[in-house]
Amino acid sequence: MFEPESDPEFQDDEPTTPQISRMLQPVTAWCTCGNCAVMPTDKENVCCLEIPEIVRRINQVPDTPTCMTHHPGFGPVCLNVYSLQNALNVYKADYGPLKLKGIEQPDGVERGESRTECNGRVKAV
Repeated sequence: MFEPESDPEFQDDEPTTPQISRMLQPVTAWCTCGNCAVMPTDKENVCCLEIPEIVRRINQVPDTPTCMTHHPGFGPVCLNVYSLQNALNVYKADYGPLKLKGIEQPDGVERGESRTECNGRVKAV
């Protein structure tokens, strides 16, 4: 006879603690690298040391930096205007023009990379 692995009627005795928005917390409550700033959305309020791919890349440097912004590849990959333009050109060739959700852009106006896109590129450094 089939026995279900869990009972949908069963509830844990421990109440779930609601997550407090990081935008309402001091940065020091969730930032471990010491360089974070409050961003406009909770999705963007992430410390670089919470992202396993970035931690792995940081740990590959002989003098392990405390933040991804101190990684020797951060400046050339994420801050160099020519690298960013090249990344945009590659993106547009692969996926077409950038489309920002919920934001109407006049024709010919494009936005640069977001912090999230740059994080993805740091992982590849």
